[in-house]
This record gives sequence, C-alpha cells and structure tokens, in this order.
Amino acid sequence: MRRTSFACAALAGAGLAMAAAAATAVDSHANGRPPATTNVRFGPDTETIYLPVTFGLLKSNDGGGTFQWVCEVAIGYGGVFDPDYAVAPDGSIYATTFEGLRVSHSGGCNWEATKGLTEDMFVSEVEVGSDGRVWAATSTGGGPNNVYVSEDGANFVESNLPEEKAWWTTLRVAPGKPDVIYATGFLPQDTTTTEAALLRRSDDGGATWNELPLTDFQFGDHPTFYLEDVSPTDEKVVFLRVAGAVEPAGDALYRSEDAGETWTKVLEFSTSISAFHIRPDGQTVIAATIDACAGDPDPAAKGCVQISSKAGAEGSWAPAEQQPRLACIGERSDGVLYGCGANWEPDNFALGKSQDGQTWEKVFRFSETVGPLECEGDSAQAECAATTWPTLCVMFGICAGPDAGPMAQDGGGLSGDGDGGGGDGGCCRVGGGSDASWVPGLVVVLFGLAWRGRKRR
Repeated sequence: MRRTSFACAALAGAGLAMAAAAATAVDSHANGRPPATTNVRFGPDTETIYLPVTFGLLKSNDGGGTFQWVCEVAIGYGGVFDPDYAVAPDGSIYATTFEGLRVSHSGGCNWEATKGLTEDMFVSEVEVGSDGRVWAATSTGGGPNNVYVSEDGANFVESNLPEEKAWWTTLRVAPGKPDVIYATGFLPQDTTTTEAALLRRSDDGGATWNELPLTDFQFGDHPTFYLEDVSPTDEKVVFLRVAGAVEPAGDALYRSEDAGETWTKVLEFSTSISAFHIRPDGQTVIAATIDACAGDPDPAAKGCVQISSKAGAEGSWAPAEQQPRLACIGERSDGVLYGCGANWEPDNFALGKSQDGQTWEKVFRFSETVGPLECEGDSAQAECAATTWPTLCVMFGICAGPDAGPMAQDGGGLSGDGDGGGGDGGCCRVGGGSDASWVPGLVVVLFGLAWRGRKRR
C-alpha cells in the first residue's frame, strides 16, 4: 500500500466522520440535494460538452472522455439554484444568476457580469439564437421585468416587453428563424391583481410582441406554464408544458402548429416533465420524467421516456425501449443524443448517450471526474477549487485509489459508486497535484459549507 493512499484514506475518513456527525455530508457538495445532472450543453465543436450539475458545472474537452469541475462560486452563484446555460458560436458560456447574467470567455476559468443586466436582476433564462444574438429573460421579485437582447454578447438592452409586476419565466428562439421568439410569464397575485399566465410571440426580433390566447389550456392550482422547444423545421410548431395540470402533481404537454394561436394537449405525465428535445428532422420528439410512466406495471427504479415520430402530434407517442430517469436531453451537432441520468441506480450514469433515444449507454459517472478545471492561479476558478474541490474529491471517492483500503473498495466516501472511485489519483488532485495538504482545511470547508447552507435563497 502506498503511503500517500494510506494517509489520504485515514485522514479522509476522519473528515467524513465529522461530516456525517454534523449531518452535512450531502449538503456540503450539493446544497442539500442529492448530486445530480440538470442539463447538457455543447460547444461550437463536437469535443466540448458542458454538464450543469447541482454542485457546479462539469466540462469535457474530449467528447465526454474526461470531465473537469467548475465551482459555483467561480460562476457567481450559490445556494439551492441551478443556472440556465447557453453557449455562443464563439465558445462564450452564459449563466443565469440571481444577480444578473454571467459570461465566461475563458472556457470557465473567469466569469464576469454582462452590461445592462445588473446585480439587482434575477435572470431566469438565456438563449443564443442561430444569428448569434443573446436573449435573456428576468424574473426579479417586485419587478420591473423584461426580455433583453444583445447584439455583441456583452451589452444588453430591453426588447419592448416590460412588465411591472409579472415575471418572464421562459423564452425560446426559433432555430430556423431567429427573429421569431416566444416568451412565457407569470403574474403573481397581490392586493390589486389576480395571478395569471402570460404568453407572447415576436415575429420581428423583439421590436413588437403579440399577446397569444390562453383559452386552450387547462391549468392546475396555479396558471403556470413553461416553453419546451420550437421545431427546427417549422417556427410555427412549438411545445410547452403546463405545470401541475395532471393530478396529483403531473405536467401536461401542449403543442401548437400555428405559432401559438391554438393549442392541443398531446401528452400527460404523472410527474413533472424533466427532459424534452426535438431532433433536427422536426419529426422525432422526446419527452421524459424521472419517475415511471402512469400505469407502468413495473414502476420501480425507472423513469418515463416517450417518443413521437410524427412531430409530436396527438396520438403519436409511445414508450421508449429503455426508461432511464432522464433529467435532460440534448443533441450534439453530429447527431448523438446525450441525456442526464441517475448517477447511481437504476441508470448508473450521470451522462449517457444514444443514437435514437430508445436505448442508452453510459458516458460518465461522478466518480470519474478527473479534478477541477485547471486555470491560472489568479482566476476565480483556481481560488475556489483550491478550497472546495477537496470536499467533493472525498465525497465521490475520487481521492483514494483502489489500494486505499475499504473506503475506496466500497465506492469511496459517500458517493455510493461501486466502481472504486477514480483510479490511482492518490490524494485529492487540485491542478494535477497529489498531496495531503488539503486536510487541515477540510474541517473549515465542511463547517463553512454547512453554515452557507443555512443561508440559502
């Protein structure tokens, strides 16, 4: 047994015992939630994959062969929050936060605020159109809110959709016609207004907006809905989900083929729709939840994946051959589908891939993270990783190699992985190094993260 592995195993075990005693083990690396993937994004090339997770952002530069971690603080957020991300044609990465819109031009090492979306704005969604313009919606409590657009990716201006009290919740830019933009909103109830849903469409790049009718929707307890996607072959075909419209807490999927003027309910789920994608042909549409389909005779440990081969029309949906618990679906430019699965049972992949959406194979698990994204010493990422990565390293069993004793052999730390962790990495690796210098700070990190958890938004 190597001395470094023995020392790491012993000291990591002490740190884990303290974490367990404080009941903050999961809280310290996923903000009180089980570690999970929440979305997938792709760079301008087929090699760059971004994997948003509940503990930051994972990045691959080799087509999913390896992933490195970017910490939340470096991006510019904290607490129980999952940013929406978008990647521009030049590789810039945008992330929504409670304090404006953040952008990285350095592949994730440094993040900066954009102009026009100030620190007192909560940015709910960001989209990059096929023409390179960047769109953002705000949902700041107390308003006012608007949809913003940037021609250069740095300076944002309002796009003539002001709301004093309502929140703009989702927006989608038509892939084939970037001047066509859809937006949904929600007007909360107060002493002078009743709660209501909002639905708008612009046909001229945000210069003017059309108010769309809501008469076709059957809402649940609250009139809330969210845009899913616009067809890449027909800007008039658009999908949205109505939250909580199916008893007891399921979503209904609606489809319009006349640019949102009329809607048809095409699918119902017993829980919330967590993944949706329209393939480039415009005909293959996939929708999924992380819980089993209603009426499934064997609902244990599976999700619900439904596929339509007729552009998502009513009556054209059927269960996929496999039913992973998908939290996202995305398609790379080469036609490979990627999905966010359950890192542990039943899927045993944090990221999987598929050619047709029917069957899936593992690409990546959390315990295979190679380390933090390596950046210059004065970058926000380098500073954050030096203090925070050791905690994640222990939790996912990455630090201790296969010869480090029982902790590594049973999956390492608290990760629950059964693959023995991260190979011969030795102690937690920061910037490629391998030593035990992180141990004195582990107690401070655990305490600090637990304290921060009490101050979540």
